[in-house]
Amino acid sequence: EIIRGGFEYIQWMQSKIVELEKQKEENLPKIEFHDAVASTEGKRKIGDASKELKLLSPNKLFELLRNDHILMKDNLPYQEYISRGYFEVNVTEKNGYTFSTTYVTNKGLIWLQKKYDHIRLKEVV
Repeated sequence: EIIRGGFEYIQWMQSKIVELEKQKEENLPKIEFHDAVASTEGKRKIGDASKELKLLSPNKLFELLRNDHILMKDNLPYQEYISRGYFEVNVTEKNGYTFSTTYVTNKGLIWLQKKYDHIRLKEVV
């Protein structure tokens, strides 16, 4: 009886090892992405972020962020998301005109990856 119970336990442990290996394989790209982003400094435009994340096309990502009330109609982030450190806005003036550009921070890139992982594409369209 002890031997049989031991054999069943070994089979159970082997199935758990297989399950954990599968989870590791599935999570490895996310872990590598997170480590690569976390180890770099900087920011990128939203269009570049969409390509880096292999999310929707840049225009579709802008639309999604507006629909989710993360960006306003003018593609500037709401203060809440700037305060969280997900976005930065660079304001420049040229020939009497003021231009604002939204950038995604590394922290924001990781957040976007988690938030929109369900819509990731194999290739950017």
